[in-house]
Amino acid sequence: MNPERRKAIIMEKMLRRRQWGMSYRPVEETVSSVPKRFRKEALQDLEELIRDGWVERHKNGACVSLDPSRKGKIRSFLEEHGNLEQWLLEALFLNKNDCLKDSKMKTDLNPDGGVMRMEENPLLSVFGTKAVLKIADVLLTHPSADYSKKELAEAAGISEASVHRNWEAIEKAGLVRKTRSFGNTDLYAMEQDSKVMRKLFELDQELRDRLEEVEEQEEIVA
Repeated sequence: MNPERRKAIIMEKMLRRRQWGMSYRPVEETVSSVPKRFRKEALQDLEELIRDGWVERHKNGACVSLDPSRKGKIRSFLEEHGNLEQWLLEALFLNKNDCLKDSKMKTDLNPDGGVMRMEENPLLSVFGTKAVLKIADVLLTHPSADYSKKELAEAAGISEASVHRNWEAIEKAGLVRKTRSFGNTDLYAMEQDSKVMRKLFELDQELRDRLEEVEEQEEIVA
């Protein structure tokens, strides 16, 4: 996989997690669900994004976020080097709490005035951590990346046996599509044409909106 594709995959995750401006996450967490076979290269790619000014450092370099002033260029980069259906690209850039709002949030403030986002995904925090939902969460986080079943297990934090046990249900639900073979290993990516995955993505974004509204209201009351 070339560096441009890896950078696109990194930024897809940052977009889904609304990792803009003063809403940032640790470096390790930012690349944690990237397929393990190019995790090392992904860290180098992240450093290049920082040097090029697309990604900002926070907390002495321990955390990162996308630069809101580069929003247009980031979108153009993903259109050229990503592998996203138009509906998904639009959804990542057009949501209720866009980068301008995220950069002004005042909940969970760190000493430097930033916002440390929660690690857990709203889908998992609300509906539990069943294996199929964990796998769907990984696919939604990196929709254009392809994974082996072993890599999906590692990224989702579950056993490979659990992936195999649930694979028939995953395929029947239309969550994945086979992209290619890597040696004797088949690789799979999110099925972007899947109505189920589209609904899950929309639900994820609605939950983020709702949870952020609750956090803001609690901050006002406090």
